[in-house]
Amino acid sequence: MPSDSGRRHRVHRLRRAGQRLYALDAVGGSRKWVFRGVDGFPRPPVVSGGLVYATDGGGTLYAFDAGKGTRK
Repeated sequence: MPSDSGRRHRVHRLRRAGQRLYALDAVGGSRKWVFRGVDGFPRPPVVSGGLVYATDGGGTLYAFDAGKGTRK
C-alpha cells in the first residue's frame, strides 16, 4: 500500500489474514508488526498521515503508527 502525501514510510504493504493485520517492509517484505483483532479485518486498511486505519468485523476502528504499529 503506498504511503500518503508523498511521505516515505518503510512500511508500505499491509496484509490481513483472519484476525490479524500485518505490516510488511516495502523493500524486503519482512514483517514489521502484527496486530491481532478480536473480530478479524474484513475490509482493507487505509494509510493516511503516517497512520494505518483498520476496522474490524465488529465495527471497531483502530489507528496504528504506520512504522511502529503502536495503537493511537
